[in-house]
Amino acid sequence: MSESTPYPNLWLISQHRTEAILRHRLAELSGRIEFRATAETLSQRANSVQIRLSTGERVSAKYVVGCDGGHSAVRKSMGLRLEGELLGKTPSLVADLEISQLDRTAWHIWPLTRHGVVALCPLPEPRMFQMVASRLPKSPVEEIIERVSKCKVERVVWRSSYIAARKVASRFRVARVFLAGDAAHIQPPSGGQGLNTGVQDAYNLGWKLAAVLRGSPETLLHTYEEERLPVATQVTELSTRLFKTPLTKRTSATNQLSLHYRKSSLSSGTTFNDLHPGDRMPNMRLRDGTKLFQHLRGPHATEVITPLHTHILVRPDGYIASIGSDRTIHWFGQTIHTVHL
Repeated sequence: MSESTPYPNLWLISQHRTEAILRHRLAELSGRIEFRATAETLSQRANSVQIRLSTGERVSAKYVVGCDGGHSAVRKSMGLRLEGELLGKTPSLVADLEISQLDRTAWHIWPLTRHGVVALCPLPEPRMFQMVASRLPKSPVEEIIERVSKCKVERVVWRSSYIAARKVASRFRVARVFLAGDAAHIQPPSGGQGLNTGVQDAYNLGWKLAAVLRGSPETLLHTYEEERLPVATQVTELSTRLFKTPLTKRTSATNQLSLHYRKSSLSSGTTFNDLHPGDRMPNMRLRDGTKLFQHLRGPHATEVITPLHTHILVRPDGYIASIGSDRTIHWFGQTIHTVHL
């Protein structure tokens, strides 16, 4: 770990815990999730999108973001499909299990079971492990784990099956409808790239939608697909390589710390040391003794002024928008916080 990269590695968090954290934060912001209905069809008008829900209700919205997974009804209503290939012929299994007797200081792998490779990875929560089986077993999960590990499974918290695939939509936007997460791209779970990619989709699109709703030009929304489609393609190819040839050591690529938007139309200016417009902004110690990342939290943009009076404008999602000698006064209607190196 270096000062510029305080969070260099992944966190292993069970699926249900991740969802609970996001739901809790949404509730703090006065939002809520309704699970009783799904989108069935969409139709677009000049200034709105009309959605028919599975309950029969009809909803009108200015914009719609389809985050409804690999079988996305939103994507299908847009006339788009995921392009790519299956990487296997038979389903695999993933499950979160509670096991109190098993050592939590290491991953446990049994490569030669009749269910293919079976692995248990310790999760941060006490007694929790994530199980992966390369072939979907016919026997109960508890029976399999108790046979190979000689430890009792107290509870199966969650389980799912999948066939590994690499697929990306050819477009992430049609007029007022956008795709994000698994609705836009699916990949094998190797390397743990799916959640990170989907969250970054959402953050990239979120701050841009907020800016447009506050009055910024709608052309800003063109940059969502421009920036995220190449990233999704790149990460999907990485996950596929890991699926075919697993690596034991994680790098900046698998941690998604080397991703950048250098070719984006939002990136402009010169370089500053090793930083280019479009790069992820590293953590830095500021003149007042605080760290830069403390000041980046929130929906605002941040301008970093160096001792040589170079101005580095950091977008709300933590990437560098511009580097230059002039101060940024207005940038897509963003509130701009100023800090000094």
